[in-house]
Parts: sequence; structure tokens; C-alpha cells
Amino acid sequence: MTLTINYLFYLVGIVLVVVAGMILTDKSHPRRLTAGGFWLIYALIFLVGDWIPVTVVGVLVVAMALIAGLGGVTGAKPRMLSEETRRQSAVRLGNKLFVPALTIPVVTVILTLGAKYLVFGGVPLIELKNVTLIGFGVGCVIALAIACVMTRDTVGQSMRETRRLIDALSWAAVLPQMLGMLGLVFSDAGVGKAVAHVTTAYVNMDYRLVAVAENARPILDGAGTVKGWTGEAIFAADQEAALEIVRGDLRAGDVVLVKGSRYRTWDVVDGLRPEEGRP
Repeated sequence: MTLTINYLFYLVGIVLVVVAGMILTDKSHPRRLTAGGFWLIYALIFLVGDWIPVTVVGVLVVAMALIAGLGGVTGAKPRMLSEETRRQSAVRLGNKLFVPALTIPVVTVILTLGAKYLVFGGVPLIELKNVTLIGFGVGCVIALAIACVMTRDTVGQSMRETRRLIDALSWAAVLPQMLGMLGLVFSDAGVGKAVAHVTTAYVNMDYRLVAVAENARPILDGAGTVKGWTGEAIFAADQEAALEIVRGDLRAGDVVLVKGSRYRTWDVVDGLRPEEGRP
């Protein structure tokens, strides 16, 4: 059996179902039905998104947006262990508290680098195209187990803390996935090509590139390979030479972009400022 990214999605979905159930059954929550419903819908997308029509998934996403937009996703007063209990635990564990957090990147790196060797009977143990995300998920599970052993607590307490964090983040917790989906939509719709067409069709591309000093010669050479560019690439031995070139062609309304990582670029900017006797 190969561990695929879908197993990580199922795990996230299960966690969200538990969180949604905790919110729905919390009678002290000011928006328990709408907030719980929001996270339950999100959980369903992770759990059964592959088996339902994309149109239905789209409707669910719109429903989530409406719930969040109408203020239906709010947090309740967090229920936490007493300050004394937390203080005693922190004193007892000391710097060991960092072990679970450090476990996640360590496991992720180990699995990412070693996944190609974990092949049994010709079948890879981990899906290679998503090995980093899967390694991250495995690292989280291992870190949770370590944390429970160290703190002498239960998985139930970890779920309560998960609910507290989700309540604190609110709907913003889904932004990374939503932005990723938006990027795919833009890509499939050809938005990037449309923007490029508008830019090249209506914005004057006849501009000059002045490369300063020998270190900038690769930029100069690369400029000539840009398809559709009708500008001119010029080499300047130093900043003074570059200033003379730019001043010679600078007109009112022109824009000069000065970029440099190892030079006093502000000297160039100052040199282009109008002075008495010089336009």
C-alpha cells in the first residue's frame, strides 16, 4: 500500500468533523449552528470531495463564503486548563516542550530525502509527487504522540486545543486553500495570458535597460533574449556613466526603476533629481 496525499486529507477531514461536533454541541457558543456548519462543510470537502461533482463542491464553497461573510463564524470563550496546571507542566517539562515542535520538520526532511528508498516489492511506501506534504502530515502525527506521552495528556485534550485555535483563527484558517484554488481557476481561465496581452498591447514596451558594471553583463545578455521586447539594452561601466545615459534621454513623465543589491543605488536616484540649472 502506498501512502498518498488523500490519507492526509482524510485525517484533516476527521479532525474538522470532531471540531465541528464540539462547536455544535457547545450551547455557550454564540453562533454554534453556523460556525459548526461552516467547519462541517469544510470537513466534507476533505472527506468526500473526490466522490461528489465539482459543481456541488463549488456550491459548498459558496455556502461557506456566505456563512463567513454574514458573520456566522465566530469564536466562543476558550476553555483552557487552569493557569496553575499549565505553569506546573511548563516547569516540569522545561525545554522538552520544544521536542514535539522540532519533530515535525525533522520527520518531514527525513521522509522527503528517504522516500525514494522506501520501496517494497516494487511499490513505493510514500507517494513521491507529494512526499513533502505527506512527510509533514506524518511528522504531525508523530509529534502528537510524543506530546501526549510527554505531557501525560490525551488526544482529547489535543482536540480541545485544536478547537480553541480554530475558534481564534476563525474563517481565516481556510484562506491558504481558497487562495490556492483561486490560483488554479485563474490559471485554467487564462488570466495570466490576458493580463500579458493587455500589458503588451496598451503599455509602451519601448524602454531602455542600463546594466551597470561587469557584474550586470548577464542581465544585459539576457535582455536580448526576451521575446517581444523592443527596447534597448545598454552597458555602463559605472554609476556616473549610467547617469549620463539616463539623463540624455529622460523626459517629463518618464519612470526610472533603479535596482541593485550591492551598490549605493540611492546615489543614482539622487543624481537624477532636478537641481538648479539642471532639468
